[in-house]
Amino acid sequence: MYRAKMAMTIIKHNYHFQFVEHERIRDIHSFLNPTVKSISRNTAKADVLKLFERDKVTFKRTLESVASRICPTSDLWSSLTSDGYLALMAHYIDEDWVLQKKILNFRHVPPPHSGSILAKRVIHLLKDWGIDKKIFTLTLDNAKYNDGLVDVLKCHILLGNSLSCDGKFFHIRCGAHVLNLIVQEGLKVIDEARHSVRESVKYIRDSKARKIKFAECLAQLPSSCSKKVQQDIVTRWNSTYLMLECALVYRLAYSRLQLVDTNFRTCPSEEEWERVKRITRFLKPFYEITILFSGCRYPTANLYFHGVWKIQLLIKEEMENLDDVISSMAKRMKGKFDKYWECYSMVLSFAIILDPRYKLQFVEFCLKNLDLVNFTNRVKSIREKLYLLFEDYVSRSPASTFNRTFKKGRREYCSCFMYLLKNCRSKRRMKRRKSLWRILRVSCCTRRQYNH
Repeated sequence: MYRAKMAMTIIKHNYHFQFVEHERIRDIHSFLNPTVKSISRNTAKADVLKLFERDKVTFKRTLESVASRICPTSDLWSSLTSDGYLALMAHYIDEDWVLQKKILNFRHVPPPHSGSILAKRVIHLLKDWGIDKKIFTLTLDNAKYNDGLVDVLKCHILLGNSLSCDGKFFHIRCGAHVLNLIVQEGLKVIDEARHSVRESVKYIRDSKARKIKFAECLAQLPSSCSKKVQQDIVTRWNSTYLMLECALVYRLAYSRLQLVDTNFRTCPSEEEWERVKRITRFLKPFYEITILFSGCRYPTANLYFHGVWKIQLLIKEEMENLDDVISSMAKRMKGKFDKYWECYSMVLSFAIILDPRYKLQFVEFCLKNLDLVNFTNRVKSIREKLYLLFEDYVSRSPASTFNRTFKKGRREYCSCFMYLLKNCRSKRRMKRRKSLWRILRVSCCTRRQYNH
C-alpha cells in the first residue's frame, strides 16, 4: 500500500523519482511508521510504470465496452528544443451519454515528420488501444503533412471494412485552427498598429525599473485594474487579441509613461489607439467563437454552423467599414473564409440537423445566406450524404442494439437515431428515406421543451 501511494503521489505532483530518496522525506515516513521500508528511485520508477500498465488495461476495457464509435484527434507538438511529440486523444460518448475526452498518448516522434511516417505511428497507437476498428472521424489541423497522414490511415482502416460510408466523413479539419488561419490573414493588414503595441509591451517587460515606473503611472490614474501586461505569441492570434485588449485598458498609463520616460518611443499614437480599439471590437466575436470551438466539456459539432454563420455576417459587415484598414482586414479574411468553407465536413451539418432545436431548417437558412448561388445543390448533397450515413448505420447495427433501454430525460432526444433505425430496419430503402425525411421535417423543439 505504501509503495502504491508513493507512486500515485509522484504521478499526481509530477515529482522526480529521486524524491523517494530525499533524506527529510524518509525521516517523515520513519517518524510516522518506524517499520517502513524506504525504496530507491528505480523501485519508484518500476511502481509508477506498473500502475500505468494496470490503469491502461482498465481503460482499454472501457474503450472496448463503448457502444458508440470513437473520434480521435491528433496534433504534433514542438518542444523548446524543436523535438516533435505526437498527441493522440479519444472523444466518445459513454453509456450515460456524457462526452468523454481522454489523452491516449503523448509520444516523442523523431524526424522526418512526413504524413506516411506519422500515419504508421498513429495506426500502431490505435491498434495498441484496440480502437482501430471503431473509428468514425479523425480531426486534424491544416498542416501540409496531415493530408498524407489521412490518405494512408484511411486506406489502412478501409482494408478492415470498419469505416462508415467508406471513409467519406473520415477527415475533419479543426474548426478552431481554420478560424486561426482566417484571422491571421486579416492581422497581416494591421502590422503597424500591432507592432507599436507589441514593442510597448516589450519595453515595459524587459526591465524591472520600467515595470516600477509603469506601476507608478498606473497608481496616478483614477481607475485601477488587476490585469497583467500581456505579451503575444506571433503564431497565436488569440494571444494578440488579448494583448491588444489589455493594452487598451492601460492606454492612459502608456501615454503617461511616454511623458515621464523619454526613452519610451514606441507608444501608439492617438490614431493608432483608436484603430486598435476598432480592431479589438472586430476580433472579440472571433475570440469568443474560438473559445466555444475549443471546449472539451461539451459537444461542439452542433455549434459549428452557429459559429460559421456569425463569422460570415461579421466579415460581410466589416467589409463595408469606413476605416480602410478594418475593411481591408475583412476582405482578406473573406478570401480565406471562402477557401475553407468549400472543404468543410458534412458531418458538421449532420450534427446540427440531429439537434431537435434546429434540424434541417437551420442548415438551409445558413446555407442560403452563405452561398445563395450553390444553395440548392449544397442542401441536396447534405441530404444525400445523411441518407448514406443512415443506411450505413442500418446495415451495420445488429437487432440487439434496438432492444436497449434508455433512461428518461434528455437521452430521449439523443436516441432519435436509434428510434429511426428500429422502425426503418425492415422497410425498403425509399421508405426508410421518407421516414428519416419526415422526422427531420417535424417542427423544431423549443428550448423550453428541450430543457425539460
